[in-house]
This record gives sequence, C-alpha cells and structure tokens, in this order.
Amino acid sequence: MRLVEDERRVRILSTGASLRRGTLLAGGLLLQYGVAEAAETAGASGIPEEGEREFRFLEIPEVVDRLEALGHVRQYSLNFGPWGKPCFAEEGKTMPFFNLSHSGRYLALALSRREVGIDLQETARKADFKALADRFFTPAERSKLGESPDPEAFYRLWVRKEAYGKCTGEGLAGALPMNLTDEGLRLLAGFAITEPLAPEGYRLCVCERT
Repeated sequence: MRLVEDERRVRILSTGASLRRGTLLAGGLLLQYGVAEAAETAGASGIPEEGEREFRFLEIPEVVDRLEALGHVRQYSLNFGPWGKPCFAEEGKTMPFFNLSHSGRYLALALSRREVGIDLQETARKADFKALADRFFTPAERSKLGESPDPEAFYRLWVRKEAYGKCTGEGLAGALPMNLTDEGLRLLAGFAITEPLAPEGYRLCVCERT
C-alpha cells in the first residue's frame, strides 16, 4: 500500500471486505500509474492533450514495477459529485478528469481533458437479458435487440449506458432515457462514444464530453 496516496490507504484499511480492499488497492495503483504516464506525455499540467487516447492492458505487477521506478507517490485529494462520482479536487486545472471501471479480472482507467466515463463488462456472465432490457432500455433499444437478445449485443448497449451515466455523473438512472443504439449515437449531441478493443470476453466503452 506504500504505492498509493494516503487518503486511499486510509479507505483501504477501514474497509472490512477483502475483495473490496483488493479492488481499492488495484484502482489506486492504476490511477497513480495513469497520472504518472499523463504527466510524462502532457508536461507539468498532467492533463492529456486534446484527442489524445491510448488503450493498453497491463498486469498489476507491471504497474507496480513502473511505480517503484518512479520512487514517489503523488498525493491528491478526491471530491465526490452529487451522485457520488469521484474526481480530483484539482480536476481540469492541474489534474485530468478520470474514471475507473472494474469487471472480472480487469480494471479500466480513462483520463481526459473533459468529463469522462468508462465501463468494462465481462460478457460471459449469464442473466435474463430480456428482463434487463425491458427494465433499463428504451423502446428503440429493445426493438434493436429483439425478443431474444444476443448477449454480445446486450452488453454493447449496456456499456454505452454505463459509460454515458458515469460521464455525466448521474449514473445509470441518467442514461435510461437515452437511445444509445448506433442510430441514436448519430443524434447524440455533446458527447463522443468510443468502443476500444477489449480483452476476449469483455466489452469496453468510453464516453467523453465534447
């Protein structure tokens, strides 16, 4: 835990569930790594350049080695939005906007000059996709999926919903009225949706304000 900031270390030590502690620690390591990488490419501001995107998948030992080589931990404070979205206290000034997602054995991090949301989902998980679509998707989205939704098609829409809701800070509730089919995205103003290639068995989506 020496490689994460003091504030996160306190949160980890005060969390009883071991799985939750592991996720908090891994998220802290990834965030430290991402901020360090951004500072190298973006200069003193630590804010990525306009349009700059890079997607990589790293094992935790690689992240630890990188942080060990740096020899220091960047201390920062987090604030939380009205719906609980975490952000750097210095967000948009000397620190980038960020968002984290966790699913299965992977964590995903997005850093941006603007508000950003990221969602990662393991697609092998079984569920009643028809019932979920009826509850969370718009009529246009349900029509696109049909009566027997294909899991891949379902998760493609689901990660879009989650990433959009995380970008706005309103969560899934804020994304429920949005039509995020391919046709809907062409009419979506003020946001850009990116769907990077994810590890096998996963879907990944990034949403940024434009």
